[in-house]
Amino acid sequence: MSLFDLAWALVKAELPDMDDPFARIISRPNHGLARGRPGDMDYTLRGDPTRALDALDDFYMETDYRTASPARTKGVESLIRELKRDRDEGNNIMFENPLLLAQRQIDRGRTMGGPTPYPEFASAVIGGYDAMGDEDNFIRDYLQEQERKDERATIGQALASPDGTVGQMFVQPGLTGMGAGQHLMGAILQDKGLVGDSLLSPEGYSLMNRLGNKLTAGGDLSILELSKVPELQFINEYLPNYYQGKELIDRIKGDFRFTRPTYGIAGKEMGETVFRNDPMESGEPGEFTFMAPNPHPYDMSRFTRTATDETSPLFGREFPLEIAYTGSDPQAVTNIERIRVPPREGGFFE
Repeated sequence: MSLFDLAWALVKAELPDMDDPFARIISRPNHGLARGRPGDMDYTLRGDPTRALDALDDFYMETDYRTASPARTKGVESLIRELKRDRDEGNNIMFENPLLLAQRQIDRGRTMGGPTPYPEFASAVIGGYDAMGDEDNFIRDYLQEQERKDERATIGQALASPDGTVGQMFVQPGLTGMGAGQHLMGAILQDKGLVGDSLLSPEGYSLMNRLGNKLTAGGDLSILELSKVPELQFINEYLPNYYQGKELIDRIKGDFRFTRPTYGIAGKEMGETVFRNDPMESGEPGEFTFMAPNPHPYDMSRFTRTATDETSPLFGREFPLEIAYTGSDPQAVTNIERIRVPPREGGFFE
């Protein structure tokens, strides 16, 4: 075995095993519960509910989840009523499909000034919005029910397009320390050869960077100054100014490439509570008017290329922030058990 082969063998299955021998990732055609496009695949990570309950206890010990703002309760109260109704009816569809929870975080606040901030949303799902004196814990109830039935519990879920776009990803509140996000993204990377997105949440941005850095640690770095790429000069008038002084940084190790931009971070610091009107600061009478932060503040739109020349510096890139894998090892990133459900004839699936 050459030194290169030996080095490459050491990075296979780069992500550590989850502390859960029953973890598995099931991929299947999107069944319509989560919004997507034709050809999208649903990736669901399921695991041992007892291990997940341990992780939830660890989360309580290490994290102050009671961070919801008292100025914003209307959307949260509606969510809690829905979760209570589902639980009373024996319906766990939102916890079996966490992307439905993600959609409620974004959609529920559209008529109330913006999406529900994640800390407030998570405190509702985990603790029944503790500030209202309600001790309900919907995640714990779901995990205990799965434990009682001796069935795996859903830890996280993602939706990916054939081109590697990770349109949505959501890990159950309170279970974010189990590595589910990285393993879900690793499974998509192995299947599609690419993971990226145009609009990222703070959590998605952090996840992309953590995984990309891990897979290419110690690799070769290169820098591309975008204003010097010939194709960008002729697409339309504004692009040269937009890309002026901007760069892409590549790091390649073996069959992995991690590309990230030196631009794209927009808006205020994420997670910050924002008010359109704060009477305590303005001195003017009136009520707090809440405005939630943008849930997807990182705008990294795809490149629009007119050239097809494979020598182009942008050839092979789809997104300014992406991870690419050119190998064929089905366990190069994650070696969690995989179950791939193919479509049936006529468009149905198992």
